[in-house]
Amino acid sequence: MDYPELKLTEEDLKEIDESIKRNDEERMEFVKKYAEWLKKTKMITKDIEYVELYAEELINNPKLFEQQRVFIESQMKASKELFLNKFGENFNEGARKYLKERDLI
Repeated sequence: MDYPELKLTEEDLKEIDESIKRNDEERMEFVKKYAEWLKKTKMITKDIEYVELYAEELINNPKLFEQQRVFIESQMKASKELFLNKFGENFNEGARKYLKERDLI
């Protein structure tokens, strides 16, 4: 299967790398705090409690949210470029043609 070449600029790549690094560092800091809290309280017993704790951390630390937003937007930008290169400006027509050529529709 041939994949089109992604056309990311050096600036895009640098931004993605920096975002990943910052996100990793902040996530690890959160995980450390979270692990300490779990050791102290031993109160979390359900998955929803993990979600609630994470949501509280997002509220208390907006930088964590910002880093995730930047990372998600960079992923969306890369995906958009990939699909534009693969299917052209008319996505629906290009995608249908691609799928028909492979007997998938």
